[in-house]
Amino acid sequence: QKKPYQEKYETAKAKFEKDMTAFLAAGGEKQKGVLALRAEKRKAKEGKKQTDPNAPKRPAGGAFGQYLAEMRPEFTKKCAGQPITAITKLASEEWKKLSDSQKKPYETKYAKAAEEYKKAMSEYKQSNPDAEDDGEEEAEEEQKAQPKKRARKAGA
Repeated sequence: QKKPYQEKYETAKAKFEKDMTAFLAAGGEKQKGVLALRAEKRKAKEGKKQTDPNAPKRPAGGAFGQYLAEMRPEFTKKCAGQPITAITKLASEEWKKLSDSQKKPYETKYAKAAEEYKKAMSEYKQSNPDAEDDGEEEAEEEQKAQPKKRARKAGA
């Protein structure tokens, strides 16, 4: 079933290699395309943001994250021998079964952890005034800066 396509690929590749060697022999140069060059330039300009290892860690996952952290040992026993994703799937099913009153303690735990994070972050910023924020505002500014895409008209 693949054979005719594989043969077409082999012939096209051989033709390309032959044409490329002739092109290079004639004095041609290999160049990257415009889009590849643009992407490289943008990546070099932005660089990778350095994160401070001393910065406080944000509490992850909301109330569900608190529930999962507390119940993970129980779920790992139930999901022994299964992939790691099975633990999260089982936890999400159990979380959906919980009533609002049963979810309440995890929500309060998360709210408390978030408050502690805010306090720790404000103290951290005061002690390190040159430290950047955790990136939320920057991401929002980037989204605002990008122009809206226009929908294409049918038939265009």
